[in-house]
Amino acid sequence: MDALLLPTFLAMSRSTLLLRLLAPVFFLVCFLMPAAQAAGIDSISPSRLSPGVLMDIYGSGFGAAPFAGSQVCFSPQHCTTQSNFSTFVRSWSDTTIRILVPYQQLPDSGTISVVVANPGGTNSLFQGGSYTFSMGAPEVTQTSSHIVVPGVTELFLGGKHFGTFEEGKSTICVNDSCLSDPKIGVNILSWSDTAISVRLPYLPGVTDFTLRVVAYDPLLSNISGASPLRVADVPNFTYQLPPAPSISAISPTDVYPGQTTITLTGEGFGTGYTAGKNQICFGERCMSDTNDIPAANLEWTENRISFRAPLWLMVENQPIGTVSIRVLDPLTSTYDFVTAPSQVVLRPVPVLVELAPIMDMGGVYFVRGKHFGTTVGTVLVGGTSQPIIAWTDTLVTFYVSTTAASGKTQLITSSGMKTQEVPVTITPNVLYSLDEFTKLMWYFGSLDVSAFWKKTMGNPDVVVAVVDSGVDFSHDDLMGKSWVNAKEIPNNGKDDDNNGYVDDAYGWDFVAQKPITKPVNAHGTMVASVIAADANNYKGLAGIAPGVRIMNLQVTSPADASFSEDYIKLSHAQQAIRYAVDNGASIINLSFASDSTDALYTDMLAYAYARNVLVIIAAGNDGKNLNTTKVSPICDDADKAYALGVASIGATGNVSTFSNTGSDCVDLYAPGEQLVVAGTGTSGKYLLAEGTSFAAPLVAGTAALLKSLHPDWNVAELRSAILENTLVRSGLRQLQVGRLATAVKPTSTFTPDQNASGVITNTDQVFTSDPVAPAPMPETNVVQPEPTVQSPGLESPNTSPAKVFPDVPKTSLFYIPITELAASGVIQGYSDGTYRPYSAVNRAEFLKILLEGKGISPKASEYKDCFPDVGEQWFAPYVCYAKEAGIVEGYPGSLDATGQRLFRPDQTINKVEALKIILTFNDIPLAQGRNSYNDVPEDAWYYSFVTTAEKLALLEERFVLAPGDAVNRGSMAQMIYRIGVTAR
Repeated sequence: MDALLLPTFLAMSRSTLLLRLLAPVFFLVCFLMPAAQAAGIDSISPSRLSPGVLMDIYGSGFGAAPFAGSQVCFSPQHCTTQSNFSTFVRSWSDTTIRILVPYQQLPDSGTISVVVANPGGTNSLFQGGSYTFSMGAPEVTQTSSHIVVPGVTELFLGGKHFGTFEEGKSTICVNDSCLSDPKIGVNILSWSDTAISVRLPYLPGVTDFTLRVVAYDPLLSNISGASPLRVADVPNFTYQLPPAPSISAISPTDVYPGQTTITLTGEGFGTGYTAGKNQICFGERCMSDTNDIPAANLEWTENRISFRAPLWLMVENQPIGTVSIRVLDPLTSTYDFVTAPSQVVLRPVPVLVELAPIMDMGGVYFVRGKHFGTTVGTVLVGGTSQPIIAWTDTLVTFYVSTTAASGKTQLITSSGMKTQEVPVTITPNVLYSLDEFTKLMWYFGSLDVSAFWKKTMGNPDVVVAVVDSGVDFSHDDLMGKSWVNAKEIPNNGKDDDNNGYVDDAYGWDFVAQKPITKPVNAHGTMVASVIAADANNYKGLAGIAPGVRIMNLQVTSPADASFSEDYIKLSHAQQAIRYAVDNGASIINLSFASDSTDALYTDMLAYAYARNVLVIIAAGNDGKNLNTTKVSPICDDADKAYALGVASIGATGNVSTFSNTGSDCVDLYAPGEQLVVAGTGTSGKYLLAEGTSFAAPLVAGTAALLKSLHPDWNVAELRSAILENTLVRSGLRQLQVGRLATAVKPTSTFTPDQNASGVITNTDQVFTSDPVAPAPMPETNVVQPEPTVQSPGLESPNTSPAKVFPDVPKTSLFYIPITELAASGVIQGYSDGTYRPYSAVNRAEFLKILLEGKGISPKASEYKDCFPDVGEQWFAPYVCYAKEAGIVEGYPGSLDATGQRLFRPDQTINKVEALKIILTFNDIPLAQGRNSYNDVPEDAWYYSFVTTAEKLALLEERFVLAPGDAVNRGSMAQMIYRIGVTAR
């Protein structure tokens, strides 16, 4: 940096200058023309100068801009030169000059001089403005305390001339020991020119000390002989040793992952959390700085730490856990773990699995999930509490009040635990019909039935044939709904219409080969009520097409010595379909299925299609993928599009866990959960039922409405219109009734199969009934529905003798997988004859069942001692075989004293562990992409396993998986069964 130099006329000794000033006045007048009377320096600011300060000179006569030769002087030896003028002089006007005070030693005091150059050859000299100068050494004028607790006290130093912090140069010292690696945000908390905050470490043997501030000035490093380091010492500081870190209490000890705020009290925690240094741990797993800590609402002080328990505790599946923290011990300058005196008990978090996305004011809806408890809690819709009808641990039923608003829906248990929030839309109160249980008919809203009812509620000339177990037309909601064969005189013993059936005035019993007397079971009545139950009679429910008529065709044989449950013979079903076609039915509903396919059905479906009759078929309730495992009759149309195959969805629009799926056979999806139906006899007058058996008649009734509105549309046009006006979600077509009210006539070509003979085959093939007892509806005005059960329609038997477990009823979600696997010897029950589907499974048991299910029985002499906790116990061969096959590896964070992984054979296996093992064991490639579970983080190790399992339909859950929940014996059987179906 250039130094200020005297101009030529001042570059001389003081004696010479004095002689020149004593020369004749003429010289002075000629050489320095005095300024005008008002010109000169009035003041300067500031007057206390130090290097780097900007000083303003105020006055007049300076000129609008400086000419060459103009100068500012702090002393005769310190003036600007023409070469450095622009560096130091920052602005110049007639009344103000701003100049930068140079970084060099100026006189301790002096007077400012300004030389104003004149192009005419005469210059003006102004003097005035006294100043004082200092080099600006750091000075500490204030301290927050002279008592310092090492590693704890945040010491504040106030003053001036500290400069800016320069890493490796600026520092703080205790006596002569300076911070070895001072860094902002670590030991140096903050540093500015006037304030410093620092946390001092402990120095053994030091009690009283002098604090030294070492400030760095980079500009002084450019001055020859000047040190850039400036020092300020502050004496009389004393160290006070801190207490050793310890946790005296933890609260609460009952912890709900993701919700409970845990508070640790004690001492010696330090004044804050430092990422990468401090830690909070549960057992062997610690909260991460990137994901967990930012979401934990962490508060960390010397004596108190509070934070929200992480959600991943649910995945750990450990009933208890030890909480520890990693804190700095200031006496040793090391970070060590401190453990809480009490362990925490992990409590299950309530999770919401299913909820309708659209709700009507005044309607009745349900929340499905788990861990709700048995004491009534709260359901919030749009922030307001809703009246509760019934509350169980897995199902809550509630009214939607007339003041409810759209927004987030959340369930809060009696203990205050909350489920996740799910957005819902509230629509105005719409009474679809004036019936007792209208408010329970949620599916009328999602299907927008009222939009079609404005056009028609069905024409009695449109007939839907219900090929089933018989219909009870004495039921209050089905009186007058029966089709009547007008050409037949009842009970005269004659075949009046010459159709081959005597006295078939109201349908036919194809089992007894006589007019129908009474139903075999309630299934046919339930199906018929979904289609045509009377509307606006202030009783029960309303069918989707209450104006049409039901042709009652009974094909179900009651259980006998050959079969332990109701069943259907193929020949009876064929006869019924042929009868419906030949006697005026427009629509046929088939709510039954078998584990096989048969070309005889193909011919019968073609026969119906060729004669302009649309057949609706239920998909079945085995949770199968029909693309790989065909069933009858839904898969029997030989890809000719003779019929509409229907699978089930719930209120959320997600596929029902029990429903068969597969685009090869399924054409569309319709609601099949929590449907109000009519019952008979001991089954109950009204019930809530589930199953594709009831999704199918919703489509059959919709087709009947469409036929009523457009009687001239042929079967191909009806079929196309229904499919073209569906709502497509996740690639699946879902029934929409309201859209069909304005549907235009499709351009589909009707090409009947003229070769379809409709010949009845005398065959003994049967379809086995799998009846259920749906939940009875109370016959009071206060609707309090019980938890529902599945009504899966008619299924085929296992070819092996079924193993009957008294604790696995046919209504159980796990009935089919458990009975199938038990019959094939894959699983076994307990010695008392029970299966105990809800008992937990440990890791060793799961491997044994999985391996033996594939016929693998490792020898104990060859497979042993593969983990520190797996030696020669009964499970050792299975565990060691699985390890050798690369199926299991042990826990990476659970090690013995030698550093080897443990297997934890007695630990209950959780969902994601089971998924990893079962997919790895079956060599299933992991799928890419996202899954639908909102409690499965994308960075979780098990994410791709869950995605794969969802794509293979191995899981029953929707929205929330609860990955850390234990696998019970029922869900284990379901996984193994479904993976077997996928493999086939």
